[in-house]
Amino acid sequence: DILYICYNNESYVDMDIHYFAGGGNRKGGRAHADRRRQQPQKNIMEIMAAHHVPYCATACAAYPDDLANKVKKALSIPGFKFMQLLSPCPTHWEIPSELSIELTRVAVQTRIFPLYEVEDGTKYEINILPETFAPISRFLSRQGRFAHLSADAIRQVQNRVESQWRQLQRRVELSHGGVSGQAKAKPEKQAAP
Repeated sequence: DILYICYNNESYVDMDIHYFAGGGNRKGGRAHADRRRQQPQKNIMEIMAAHHVPYCATACAAYPDDLANKVKKALSIPGFKFMQLLSPCPTHWEIPSELSIELTRVAVQTRIFPLYEVEDGTKYEINILPETFAPISRFLSRQGRFAHLSADAIRQVQNRVESQWRQLQRRVELSHGGVSGQAKAKPEKQAAP
């Protein structure tokens, strides 16, 4: 029985956004990652689901009750379990340390990092449903690492987030027999500290 917690500091998301947004970096050149990576980052949660891992989930420190509940649930399930924990790196994100928790909350509100769980690779559940969805610019604009992005690049990222959110909603619906499972998701105002 293993619970693997992957601390995701989004180093590859930085490269991924550059890939979708034209590849420029904040110094005006091409992002070095463009030479190495010619496809978007892999979705580790979907990889785990495809392998029918008994339990996998996303979490972040901005929602401590959700995080604690997921750890408790994971530890109660036999076999391999996986959690992806959004963990800001103030140096890499170019933010003051005191914004770390707030930006993980904004990541959930913008849906670039939705909080959900998957059981046995087939049963999807969104755990925290933002009251209103914030635009991706609210997440990107507060980080120095994205200061160079154009309005068009930000629109492309927003479109990708919307597409991935629709895919997640569809997986939730399919795992509930075609009926939306979002009724079980906690509204953000009840779950946030």
